[in-house]
Amino acid sequence: MEMAAKEGHWVILQNIHLVARWLGSLEKLLDRCCEGSHQDYRVFMSAEPAPTPQEHIIPQGILENAIKITNEPPTGMHANLHAALDNFDQVKECVYACLSVYWC
Repeated sequence: MEMAAKEGHWVILQNIHLVARWLGSLEKLLDRCCEGSHQDYRVFMSAEPAPTPQEHIIPQGILENAIKITNEPPTGMHANLHAALDNFDQVKECVYACLSVYWC
């Protein structure tokens, strides 16, 4: 990350909620890397939301200095039915492909 900060690279950290013990160190590292960093330097992080506010583990400093984007599935009967039918089509294509290989 330090090299990326100096040279203006992008860093992607996936599933940071899985490394709770390291998040304090990550916060300190981000603070160090941001000072005097290249203008193109970016850090992207992904995490699952905590089930309850009491179980929240991501340090407040990281959350306060980040732009947060959420990705939630659409709600409602129509959206759920549409998603189920989309999944069914993918399974059906896989079954037909497997059967055609088996019968040929």
